[in-house]
Amino acid sequence: MTTRLRPHVLLWNADDGELERALGALDIRLSVACDDAGAPVPAAAIGVADIDGLILSAAQISAALLERLCRDAPRLRWIHLTNAGYDNVQGQPLPAGLVVTHTPGAGATTVAEHGVGLMLALGRGIPDALDEQRRRHWNYALGGRLVSLQGRTAMILGFGHIGKALARLLRAFGMRVIAVSRRGDADGLADASCTLAGVDTHLPQVDFVAIALPLTPETDRFFDAARLALLSPGAFLVNLSRGGIVDAAALATRLEAGGLAGAAIDVASPEPLPAGHPLWSAPNLIITPHTAAAGPTPHDRAHMVALTAENARRFAQDEPLLHVVDCAAREAA
Repeated sequence: MTTRLRPHVLLWNADDGELERALGALDIRLSVACDDAGAPVPAAAIGVADIDGLILSAAQISAALLERLCRDAPRLRWIHLTNAGYDNVQGQPLPAGLVVTHTPGAGATTVAEHGVGLMLALGRGIPDALDEQRRRHWNYALGGRLVSLQGRTAMILGFGHIGKALARLLRAFGMRVIAVSRRGDADGLADASCTLAGVDTHLPQVDFVAIALPLTPETDRFFDAARLALLSPGAFLVNLSRGGIVDAAALATRLEAGGLAGAAIDVASPEPLPAGHPLWSAPNLIITPHTAAAGPTPHDRAHMVALTAENARRFAQDEPLLHVVDCAAREAA
């Protein structure tokens, strides 16, 4: 009788112990590559020669790591990303037979909260007020440019976990929501729905655009100069997903010309933004450094742990994995 060997899975991800405990209860041989503070150790310090599975954040993926995995990890059959985004894995050279999975919905609550925070900051002129505060200037005139969210229309591009979480919050503010999804299906959280092909029809009437789309060949530079020009001068744009969805130069130009009331980006292309990039000096723009998903809620944390552990269990039992990434999808982009 042949004894089945437990797969060796390496957890190389910042963790507070919850995920490690969940994985430790499974029928796998678990290794953890974190320091005493819970931070991932440097890539050069992890051993990959005998691992069958690797769990990490997409932010830790690099060309050097993938090259090393192709060269030094002959047994590797599965990589799981503990976050929702996966575009930096697509189109990359990967070991033959390797399956990559991800965690849709990871950080959805905090990203949605971050999005509302940026929309409120734009509408209520918080950056301008902070500038006046630094100058110790009490400027009543700022009130003339402020808008409320109530009664305004928000278009949410990408109506998955993040888009729906954002819609719930915006409806509490009394906003009208237009949901943009792949099929354009009606949704109880939205007042109207459309596909990407129908976006241009609605853009001239919306007050806020919130982007929560994945980066794909279809969405790459979706907001180019022509599409940005469809927005009214009083509209605001907020990008919570990937920098490549918005043409950065076109956005800077549009803001400089006063063609938008303002914008906020949590993502950029490239990241980090180079010191001389025009977005740094664009007027009425808020930049946050890809931190929307930081500080996860207990719900978001539990969701990530449960989904990651379930995929590890399936991997150990040779069952079909959840949320498999099409790694070749961006090769033609």
